[in-house]
Amino acid sequence: MPDSPQELLELLIHESDEERCRAIARELVERCDGALAGQLLRLLNSYPGPAAEAAAFLLAERSTGGFVSAGAVPDAIAGFSHASPEVRQWCATILRGIGADARAAVDPLLNALNDPDAGVRQAVVGALGRIAGDSEPVLLACVKLLGDDLSVRNAVVRLLGGASALPESVRHAVGAALRAKEPRTRMGAAAAAGALQCRHPGFSRCLLKALKDSEPDVRAEAARALAELSLPERAVVLALGRALKDTAPCVRQQAARALDILGSVAAPAVPYLVAVLKDPDPTVRFHAVEALEILAPRQPVMLPAVVLALSNRLIDPDVTVQTRALSAFSRLVPRAFPLNPNLRTAIENPDAEVRLAAIEAVAEMRHEGLQTHEVLRRALQDSSGSVRVAAAFALARRGEMGTEIVNTLVAALREPSARVQIAAIQALRSIGREAVSALKALEAKRQDSNPDIRQLAELAITSISESALAESEA
Repeated sequence: MPDSPQELLELLIHESDEERCRAIARELVERCDGALAGQLLRLLNSYPGPAAEAAAFLLAERSTGGFVSAGAVPDAIAGFSHASPEVRQWCATILRGIGADARAAVDPLLNALNDPDAGVRQAVVGALGRIAGDSEPVLLACVKLLGDDLSVRNAVVRLLGGASALPESVRHAVGAALRAKEPRTRMGAAAAAGALQCRHPGFSRCLLKALKDSEPDVRAEAARALAELSLPERAVVLALGRALKDTAPCVRQQAARALDILGSVAAPAVPYLVAVLKDPDPTVRFHAVEALEILAPRQPVMLPAVVLALSNRLIDPDVTVQTRALSAFSRLVPRAFPLNPNLRTAIENPDAEVRLAAIEAVAEMRHEGLQTHEVLRRALQDSSGSVRVAAAFALARRGEMGTEIVNTLVAALREPSARVQIAAIQALRSIGREAVSALKALEAKRQDSNPDIRQLAELAITSISESALAESEA
């Protein structure tokens, strides 16, 4: 490849292969300082082919680091007339990188909001936000794009959310967009209202109205947006609870997810969440289970109903919901609750991950009856190493420190899975002096190729040895 920047520039101009053009342009940028930026920008305005796209791409990539100076603004503006949408997009990105020094580009950028390419419009919104994000005319012009393609709408929402001050005219424009005829505009406006509601509480009331919109996608976006509130009013929580009964799955999904995200403040929605545990959509059930694990203890009167409803999810047809329900169930079940029949069924599930979640659920329960003990003992013979380790550790925590428990954990150190080995080492370390017979096997793990296993084995050896020494000196 030529050494001279000028020779490289000539080579780039006459190259037709796209990948080759990018390699040459990158070499140019690597070898030269920002003085070359102007030449490259003029080049992209003179040539329609891959050389122009490569130059624009590389300049956009470097523009945020000051490589492109304000002197290049006119050539970047001229790039908006280029036939290639990629070049037009990168020119907007270059102006964004230049930042406040590109003020002269505001009007051309506003005109470029009408570009036929969505990628260009998205880049233009981003550039306007960086250069003049607090300008009322800029914000009003961008609000008009709330009905645009998703990528453009998201760029507008980020622009509005990042504005340090939002003029009243802009707030009114967003409110009007929530009442627009086109559903896509109302969707974009709901997303914008969600980004603005923390600073402008009036938008929360607008979103509550949007939960009753005739279009499911608008209702779903309103539910998603309400999840952004840090301290929602009770009316918001109850409205999201009612949205769990919506006929559209997308609305129920977003309402359940919102209540899950809101956390403890969503406690008034517990009755709605219990009812939706039978929803036909697994995503709705999953988020309902997650939310109930946090919220149910805050509604003690509802706890028996929650536990009963969760017990039916222990045999959920969806494995993700089932494993999540097993975890939640173990934390909510009362101390004296007998071993649930559905939990026993989950322990026999052909999926090893489900069996593991079931054994971990049993391990968390405080019930010490014979049934629990028998289940854990049988799990010591499970085909899954993870299940065997979990069962052994659960029995050890219950005071059963026999040879079989330690031998099960030692055998797990020979499993090919690092996950199983790590769990076994941690279990042996927690057992302490009762695991002295495992020291030889742990010593071998000091030479393991996995650094995590080596480190954990070292800690386990130290802990077990110190426990045994203290016992002998006592």
